[in-house]
Amino acid sequence: MMNTVQKRPFDLLNKSIDKKVVVGIKGNKEFTGRMDSFDVHMNIILLNATIKEGEGEKEFKSIFLRGDSVIYISPVE
Repeated sequence: MMNTVQKRPFDLLNKSIDKKVVVGIKGNKEFTGRMDSFDVHMNIILLNATIKEGEGEKEFKSIFLRGDSVIYISPVE
């Protein structure tokens, strides 16, 4: 028997709260951090986030990522 539970994009986001995620944004930038919250516009707050810059990384205690710049969100397993 098939599972008839319909999955929605926000289900994945809800499961990612308090977990490590990778967020790609416009400009070919990628942030990694713990997802603190999000809203219906896909505005995201990451905690203890990093972004790769050249050979190094820049760290943020917390950062707000505007939803219209988000290209993808992926849980880190």
